[in-house]
Amino acid sequence: MTEMTELPERESMEFDVVIVGAGPAGLAAAIRLKQVNPELSVVVLEKGAEVGAHILSGAVVDPIGIDRLLPGWRDEADHPLKTEVTADHFLLLGPAGSVRLPNVLMPPLMNNHGTSSTPRTACTARLARSRTPNQNINWVPPQGGEGQVYPNMQHQNSI
Repeated sequence: MTEMTELPERESMEFDVVIVGAGPAGLAAAIRLKQVNPELSVVVLEKGAEVGAHILSGAVVDPIGIDRLLPGWRDEADHPLKTEVTADHFLLLGPAGSVRLPNVLMPPLMNNHGTSSTPRTACTARLARSRTPNQNINWVPPQGGEGQVYPNMQHQNSI
């Protein structure tokens, strides 16, 4: 049986919206929420030491979402989408080697022309820079946790 322990009052902060994860989706959600309603208080919780610390690999990015979220971002000299996709090659791999598949057989979703290849960390860092002071989007770096806290209940230590 677990013993319930009474702990001292904890510090707390009130927010209208809490977003877990400072990856591209979390940051885009925070930015868009503040665009729609600047009065909302928004916080982004991230487990990494910095925004994008746990983003892996690169990606082919269709810039339409960034165009809608941050109009004019392409005019910035340091925007992350520098390498435009110029060709698509699809290979069927097997034990004896590979065979190139004709692009005409691929579904339209596999056509990457008009997109860019970029490190996802660069996209995440760009979105993080969009957290300007007038947007007032808060970011909370990693915090240690001891247990679970439920409203109107005592704290239960984790084992």
